[in-house]
Amino acid sequence: MQPCAMTLLILALLGPTFRAAAAPVSVRDFGAKGDDKTDDTDAFVAALRSSRNIYVPEGVYQIGTIVLPDATWLHGAGRSSVIRFVAGKDSKAAFHIGTGCRVSDLRLTGTEPFDNWITGKGSMEPVLLLARGKRDIEIDRVQLDDFRHNGIWLDGCQDVRIENCVLKKLFQGLEIDNCKRVHVSGNRLREMRNHGIQFWGQSSFTSMHCEDLIFANNYVFHGGSGAIWGTGARRVVMTGNIVDGAKDVGLDLEWCYDCTITGNTTKNCWNAGIALFLSCQNIAISGNSILIDDGAEGRRDGIWLTGVNRGLYRKDFGHRQISITGNTIRAEGKKRHGISIGSGYDIVCAANTMRNADVLDRTGRAQLIGRQGTQQQSESLASTTVIPLGPEWRFATDTHDEGITNGWFATRFDDAAWATMRSDQMGIGWEGQGFGGTDGKGYVGFAWYRVQLPRMPSKLPRFAYLHFGMTDEQAWLYLNGTQVGEHTVESEGKTMQAIWDEPFGVQIAEHLAPDIAPVLALRIHNAALAGGLRRPASLILSERPLNVTQQIRVTAAYHRQRVVRGSTKWTNLLGDGATVLLRDSFEKYDIGDDPARQFWSYGNHGNDQWEGDTTYVVDETTHGIPPYDGSRALYLEQFTHNNQWDVSAHPIITLPRQTSGVIRTGVALFLRAGLTLAFGDSEKKTTPWAILIGKDGKIHFRDKERWQQSKLVADVGQWNTLLIEVEPSGDKATLTLNKDHTIHFPLKTGAVDQVQFRTSGYGSVLVDSLMVVHTSAR
Repeated sequence: MQPCAMTLLILALLGPTFRAAAAPVSVRDFGAKGDDKTDDTDAFVAALRSSRNIYVPEGVYQIGTIVLPDATWLHGAGRSSVIRFVAGKDSKAAFHIGTGCRVSDLRLTGTEPFDNWITGKGSMEPVLLLARGKRDIEIDRVQLDDFRHNGIWLDGCQDVRIENCVLKKLFQGLEIDNCKRVHVSGNRLREMRNHGIQFWGQSSFTSMHCEDLIFANNYVFHGGSGAIWGTGARRVVMTGNIVDGAKDVGLDLEWCYDCTITGNTTKNCWNAGIALFLSCQNIAISGNSILIDDGAEGRRDGIWLTGVNRGLYRKDFGHRQISITGNTIRAEGKKRHGISIGSGYDIVCAANTMRNADVLDRTGRAQLIGRQGTQQQSESLASTTVIPLGPEWRFATDTHDEGITNGWFATRFDDAAWATMRSDQMGIGWEGQGFGGTDGKGYVGFAWYRVQLPRMPSKLPRFAYLHFGMTDEQAWLYLNGTQVGEHTVESEGKTMQAIWDEPFGVQIAEHLAPDIAPVLALRIHNAALAGGLRRPASLILSERPLNVTQQIRVTAAYHRQRVVRGSTKWTNLLGDGATVLLRDSFEKYDIGDDPARQFWSYGNHGNDQWEGDTTYVVDETTHGIPPYDGSRALYLEQFTHNNQWDVSAHPIITLPRQTSGVIRTGVALFLRAGLTLAFGDSEKKTTPWAILIGKDGKIHFRDKERWQQSKLVADVGQWNTLLIEVEPSGDKATLTLNKDHTIHFPLKTGAVDQVQFRTSGYGSVLVDSLMVVHTSAR
């Protein structure tokens, strides 16, 4: 019977998996012995010259390197068909696999000892199966074991399936470099010394070279450092895998976008069952079961989102768009962090079930929704949690002021037909987003915004605020159909010119209910150009009362003037000795051993990168820092956003000019970078006195033009506190290090009215903004 045309077409489309291959030929027909003594390399080569369908009968065949031509099927009788890679051969791989090849039903191993085996030069480790730049490859029902190097290595390949294989007692099971469309499923890996399965799609964080990888239903027992992990990839799926033992992490993504980790089971992973490193974006972590064993090694987290690491990746600004939902996490022994969030924005944790574990949010920005435990306990809230609202809101103009009559504030009002407006455009109101009025010159009148807030925790905080950076011009607020506040000329007792762009907050704690996601409606009236919600809005949950009449995010209540490239001048407008340096911007961090956090950057955004790379953030609290006066701090960190140059911006604080009194500066410094404080005379444009704390901890001072080393040395690799006092009319300056060590410096100066801060290298400095250049009389 002849095959029909449709059958031939289907076979052609299915490619190598269903190729109409010739009848198999046995390597024994070409002289192979399979006695574990004879070198059968030549017999395999001869067989490959005659056919592309090679059968390996039961036996143990010793070989050197063999190249499988394109469209070859190498197969055996199962594990009893053993191919042993022979020691002493000057080669890097047992088999080089061509395009369209299939390897199945074999056992691949090596000879002992292997310590002095490979002499070929190059960076690649020895490997049993190697494919470079090939496609359409299948490896199934193959056992690779007892080999001191790598099992399978794919480099630059596409369309590969590895299924139902056993890999055990290898240095590393499977490595996937710069590959696309690879499906790894149903495999069993045991006792790896380095990693189980690793993919690698970057060499210098310039572009991602791995795409569309699926790791499904694999079992990894003692998977080395990382059971299944990788970096530099888009669209990675990890599902249905079981990991039992890893000396670092079970399942891990590093610098990966658009991925899912779902339905996996992990246990006995030293640092974390599931982890994200280095600015991952758009990741869904759901439905996983994680057991945190009570071991002594590692940090033992359940799900771990790492902090910023700009030492490894300069553009690491933390994770973005991460959802952690419906996971079950249990810790044995002492209580652990079921979910640990070290950096990021737009992170949501919801409906996770935890036993003997909690949520640690070091950012203070994650949305922790609903119950996070089997004991009906809500997640622990930081003392202050700032939750950005939106950024997308439902929006409609109200040209005839009928919104109140028509119930636009009501919880159940249907706003599906309304437009979408963003609140994160920093200064751009409704005109800049398509509502320019009938004459195109700007809409004036009433308009409404609506948004649903996050679900409230089971245990409500004592205080809750709605904070608005700017509602141009007047605003009325409704929560679940009830008016809860307003910011108008009447309510504030101020002129329109005074209120149109000022921040404000409304206390709403008494209007909230546990486990409910309330609806917020905002009615705004604008009588001139550029109206609406023009700066971000936030929900602030706190255990203590807060002053919410100031900006939460980057805006300015001080004068900032760019003097020269890389330099910024900060002039205090209050005229009281700069008791507040950055009054209107704060982010909350839990600063522990690693001070790297998220920052707001000041500077012109040019050249498709950033300009002015030093970053300044006022921190509301300073956890983990040795105590020093003040409760707010200015955060300085210098880094670069490109690989070409560093831009060193620095603030210069200008004081009321004086010749008496004491200038006091409090600093917390983490010594990964140096810090210079220069005290200057703005009129004479001189720097009479300066102090330098180097990266090595040594403290130098400069009187006029000569640098001298003091006897004090700061502690490297940890936080230090310094209190510096300069008396312009006197003859000395004083430095107190870590509250315990004080030294006096000679000083010859007249008027001092500026203090300049500059970081050297990459590091972190906290400057107490309640004490910075605080002027007081003797």
